[in-house]
Amino acid sequence: MSKILIRKATGDDLDFIAGCLKLMLEDISGYGGDMLSKEISAWNSHKEKLKKYLEKPDKIFLIAVDETKKINIGYAESRVENVYELFAGFKFLHISGIYISPEYRKKGIGRHIIKYLQQYSKKNNCRFIELNVLLNNPAYELYKEMGFNDFLIKMRKYLS
Repeated sequence: MSKILIRKATGDDLDFIAGCLKLMLEDISGYGGDMLSKEISAWNSHKEKLKKYLEKPDKIFLIAVDETKKINIGYAESRVENVYELFAGFKFLHISGIYISPEYRKKGIGRHIIKYLQQYSKKNNCRFIELNVLLNNPAYELYKEMGFNDFLIKMRKYLS
């Protein structure tokens, strides 16, 4: 098996991250998520936002690298949130997305990324980690195995 490295993303990873994001959202659409925009301008606009996000200190972008083949094989995006005002102040980490190239799935890379984020969260005094996942997404089982619990039910009513 290849040696896998998890590293922080840099500006040089922007195209890879944007590509992974699109592939991840296509996967999510297949699990019952919303349809994606076909407008190239929307994707280009979001890529510019990603460029700015990469520079924000509260955002954590990770890249999974197959060191044997010297290729990027996945990414994760997360952010530290501060909760104050009406709640007793605390921080938590929100995982916005994890994407692993299909040929590398079921090889422990997603688990490796989550463990990295758990360590990061502990070092940054976060109370917990949260993420959103569609019930039909196969990653749901991984998250359950790693100790994530169902916490919130998001409901939706479609209008005709």
